[in-house]
Amino acid sequence: MPKPKYITFTSADNVDITVELDTAKQSLLIKDMLDDLGNLCEIEEAIPIPNASESVLKKVFEWCDYHKHDSTPDDVNDVYCEEINAWDQNFLQVDQEMLFEIILAANYLDIRKLLDLCCKTVANIIRGKSADEICTIFHIPNDYTLEEKEQIRRENEWEEEMKMLIRIGSTWDEHFIIGCKLVSILCI
Repeated sequence: MPKPKYITFTSADNVDITVELDTAKQSLLIKDMLDDLGNLCEIEEAIPIPNASESVLKKVFEWCDYHKHDSTPDDVNDVYCEEINAWDQNFLQVDQEMLFEIILAANYLDIRKLLDLCCKTVANIIRGKSADEICTIFHIPNDYTLEEKEQIRRENEWEEEMKMLIRIGSTWDEHFIIGCKLVSILCI
C-alpha cells in the first residue's frame, strides 16, 4: 500500500495544519486547485485558508477524514432525504458559534455534504419553533415595531408557508430549505 501523501494549510490564526491529501480533497476548492497544479508532489508551501481558525479547520478536516471513503449520492435530492447518522450527530454537538463557523468554512472550501449536514442541523434546531423562539435561540434582537413586523411579513410571505410546513411535520428537504434560508440570513 502506498504511503499517504500530505498537504499543509495555514489557518486564519496562522497555525499550520497537515492532513492527508485524500482528506483534503473532500473540499472541491482544494481538489480543483490541486488538479490545476498538476504534480501534487511539488506542493511544499502551506496553503492559506484565511477565513477559518485552527479549531474550525481541525473540526472540518476531522469530518472530511471520517467521510473520505463515502460514496457521492447520484441524485442531489438523496442528500436531503438521508437521516443524519449517529457519528455526524455527535460531531455536530458543538456550540452555535462553532456550528456557524463550520458552515462558513464548508461553504468557502466547497464541502457540499458537510454544508448540507450543518444546514439540516440548523433546520432541526428551528423545527416547530416560533419566530420569537428562533430569535431567542440564535440571539437575534427582535426589537421591531408592529408596523415594521407587518412590512417584513408582507415582504416575506414564504415565512407563513414555512411555519405551516414545520407545524405539520414537513419532510427533510423542506426543513433543509428552511435551514439554508436561516443560515443565509444569519451569515449575511
